[in-house]
Amino acid sequence: SRHAGDPRPEPGALSSLQQGVMAIAGPAAAEVPMLTKHSDLVHDCAFDYYGQRLATSSADGTIHVFEKAKTGEWVQVGKASGHSNAVLRLDWAHPKFGMMLASCSLDNSVCIWEERESVDDRAGARVGEWSRRTTLSDSRGAVNDVAFSPSRDTMTLAAGSADGSVRIYTVENPKEQDCWQIGDVFAPLPGGAPVTCLSWNPSRFDSMMLVVGGECSSLAVWGQSPSLRGWHRLCVLPAGGMLANDVAWAPDAGRSYHLIASACRDAAPVGRAISHTAAGLSAGTVHLWRLTIEAEEAEQPGGEDDDDDDIVGAFADAGTSAPGAAATSAGVGGSAPAAAQFCAVEGVTAARECTVCASADGDCPEVWRLRWGVVGSLLATTG
Repeated sequence: SRHAGDPRPEPGALSSLQQGVMAIAGPAAAEVPMLTKHSDLVHDCAFDYYGQRLATSSADGTIHVFEKAKTGEWVQVGKASGHSNAVLRLDWAHPKFGMMLASCSLDNSVCIWEERESVDDRAGARVGEWSRRTTLSDSRGAVNDVAFSPSRDTMTLAAGSADGSVRIYTVENPKEQDCWQIGDVFAPLPGGAPVTCLSWNPSRFDSMMLVVGGECSSLAVWGQSPSLRGWHRLCVLPAGGMLANDVAWAPDAGRSYHLIASACRDAAPVGRAISHTAAGLSAGTVHLWRLTIEAEEAEQPGGEDDDDDDIVGAFADAGTSAPGAAATSAGVGGSAPAAAQFCAVEGVTAARECTVCASADGDCPEVWRLRWGVVGSLLATTG
């Protein structure tokens, strides 16, 4: 059931993504409970805004919703089914808009789910009725990632697909979830490469921006202009020949710059070995960038930042290096886009790289997912 553009591992490689999800109950817990409600591999799990609900998606095409009880146990309170293939990613909407979920799948679609009135099942437990409010089927390939924008004024959704496009959807009235409209559609990566992951700029004080990764050796930062119509590429972040499994834009914590992290994998075909020794690269790495974004037109960067050493202090002891040259404002060797007039990328450091995991024989596995902490000072990875 796997799509050619799906970057996720084969079932044999999914040692940690079995048919259940481990729910961490706390440091004092004698054992970690396993939530085993799916009949196939689990692709994603996502906590809601308050961290009291957990949604899981699986290759069995279903979504399960769990809630943390007063006893500390995680109890299933809902189930949603409607996709005809594996559900790859999930994202919760802000609670201001209600109890809502977005999901994307190998069936080339995005579904918007909303919880209706809860009912009691035969065991007397509370089970939520999750209704599929709409299905967005504009993609010509598997939809690999989906995410609600951090804006609380309007509901905006971004979907990245294997057909090389990012589609932006909006709904004017959150109460009319069957009225989602497709807005901008753009190919964010060079050569129309398949999109595998995306992340919104979480700052509510900037114009809407996205960082996008995919089946190419670079990431792209795109932004929406309040005066110019559509989305524009702000910069390209070279990943040193590595492909992106996941990207994460750090929360705004009062910094004068932005932090972006990407989880990397080898660009070589399966079964082909590549030595990263000469380039200083390894497969089990995370790339980190610092972006300085100005509201007005700024001078474009001409090279690496002089104060590169400040980029991510917490990772300075991890043996980081700068494998690539600094990114340009509009792409590799490109000219500044019109978007630079409203949101210029003033300074983009060369990628800093750190090895986050390694096996006993020294080989570094792939990094599949990563998430920033609440204030962007901690980065959790899995691989």
